[in-house]
Amino acid sequence: MSGAPERALRIGVRELRASVAEALSLIWRSASADVARFLLLTLVSAAAPIATAWLTKLVLDRLTAPHGAVGGWHSD
Repeated sequence: MSGAPERALRIGVRELRASVAEALSLIWRSASADVARFLLLTLVSAAAPIATAWLTKLVLDRLTAPHGAVGGWHSD
């Protein structure tokens, strides 16, 4: 194989950016409500592990505290 056909398959950054913009525009126009729901679900699912880690830290902090209630609300 020669290098000429391989060069014909390469695209530049401008062409790639234009293609991505056109694809996103087409997706948004065809199903904007579904895209919005998908983005919201993605954000919620990305936040779940962070919230779990934060709540676990709070529980461990309460368990290792020298005094105070472990279960339930407490006032400082």
